Amino acid sequence: SYFNYIKNGDELTVSPVHAGAHASIVNFVRDWWPVEGIAVYYQIDMLRRKGLISETMMKKEFAAHLAYHQANISVTGNDYVLKDFAFSSDACTNFRIAYIKGALIFYALNETIKEISNGKSELIDSFTILFRMLKEGYSNEYSTFIMALNSLTGRDFQEFFEKYVYGTEPLPL
Repeated sequence: SYFNYIKNGDELTVSPVHAGAHASIVNFVRDWWPVEGIAVYYQIDMLRRKGLISETMMKKEFAAHLAYHQANISVTGNDYVLKDFAFSSDACTNFRIAYIKGALIFYALNETIKEISNGKSELIDSFTILFRMLKEGYSNEYSTFIMALNSLTGRDFQEFFEKYVYGTEPLPL
């Protein structure tokens, strides 16, 4: 199970947070990996927000995810483009891409947003904008998510998506 890889939480603590993230953020983009990636990202971030792990422990958790990604995906040449990532019969590939790489993408987005805003905004703030846009009739496509990120930060995130979601360049962590 994925939870065997979590170093700073036990399954009884982490599973409900993961499930809660699924329940609150689904189908904001028509693709499979964001559903798992955001759930893994927020299961770790919520543990930090609730004081169950420190900021340092959270960074160590994502560093462990990055080390796993680099050792098992990037170096082996088995990296996959996230856009239109199809659920495969190979559970290991699904885990590596959707759970690990997906969570790292959201972590990189959050760190980029915090840096751009001098710590005043975070990834979760972009979802407020995104959900308002979806309610107004925008489609649940990557372009809408990118517009929400752009609106929040005043920066263009198209290149980020080109490199790391639509491409397989090394993650900016």
